[in-house]
Amino acid sequence: MIANPFRAWRQRREYRAYEARQAQYTVFAADLTGWTNTQLIRSAMTLSDPHEAELCMAEWGARLQDRVVSVRHAAADS
Repeated sequence: MIANPFRAWRQRREYRAYEARQAQYTVFAADLTGWTNTQLIRSAMTLSDPHEAELCMAEWGARLQDRVVSVRHAAADS
């Protein structure tokens, strides 16, 4: 079978675009640590990129989980 050079080129281009998006998401997720919970929730509801909205909700959920754990530890210590 003859390989299609256009297909290979397109796959490389799409993969480079995918890697660039992943790097962008990593920077975006790291930036969320300075956001308030209200900013996270509003952004999750209004962002057009579903992956960025998901990252906002994941950060908010992690903060809630940390708060629950710290309250449970405080209750157990008293």
